[in-house]
Amino acid sequence: ICHTPLLVHKWNEAEATRCSSCLPSGPSTWIDMLLLSLFGCASAVIKLHGGSDLLRLTHQEMLDDLFKTDPVHLAQPSILMLLWIFVVQLLQTNFITVMPLPSGIVMPSLILGSLLGRMVAMCIPLQARMMITVGGEDWSEVEAILSIVCACTFSVGVCRAYSIVVILFEILGMPKLVVPLTAATVVAIFAAGRIGPSIYDTILIMKKIPAMPTIAATDQSLQLVKTVLDSRYLQLALPRYATDAEL
Repeated sequence: ICHTPLLVHKWNEAEATRCSSCLPSGPSTWIDMLLLSLFGCASAVIKLHGGSDLLRLTHQEMLDDLFKTDPVHLAQPSILMLLWIFVVQLLQTNFITVMPLPSGIVMPSLILGSLLGRMVAMCIPLQARMMITVGGEDWSEVEAILSIVCACTFSVGVCRAYSIVVILFEILGMPKLVVPLTAATVVAIFAAGRIGPSIYDTILIMKKIPAMPTIAATDQSLQLVKTVLDSRYLQLALPRYATDAEL
């Protein structure tokens, strides 16, 4: 029994009712409407006067442009410009995610990862670029590949879903990226798991929404009994292969 996983399933109707009563009431509807109005006005101003045509595009158009070898709406890009677009997209994504509105997280996370990939490609020194493109490849192709890989890994790390890489396989249709994207996905999920839960589990935990108890306590549910059992009672435990005399 000391080597048996300790499954935490102590979840009954009374406890669910108690947790539901502890849920925070949240801001009023008028405050939400005011915040959304201010956010909409600020987003419109940034969209018109943000300094980049990329900010005026929809999420789908922006992602398509970032995945191209020669982005149409990203003329003469600079690290500062990409950083500005990244900060704007990050703030917008964070605001929409926490507000009581139906919104997605996959497409915004793909855009954020794509922007990071573009910035990483621009930070690579010229000597390293010559070594990478030794086969005669154009550097713009390498930038596009880095943008795609970073978009996949960032979104997978946020959502913790393998299906995102499969979606990119079907959309892009680039067989040479199957192995890099798959390896990057595995590494991203492993690294993100060491940092914290996914965005969906985080929302459940922060809002104290009654859900499966193992979502918030996966590590605890996989603990061995001997790690939580009082050491004084270990002497009363029987060996795994006990004899008749020991019984």
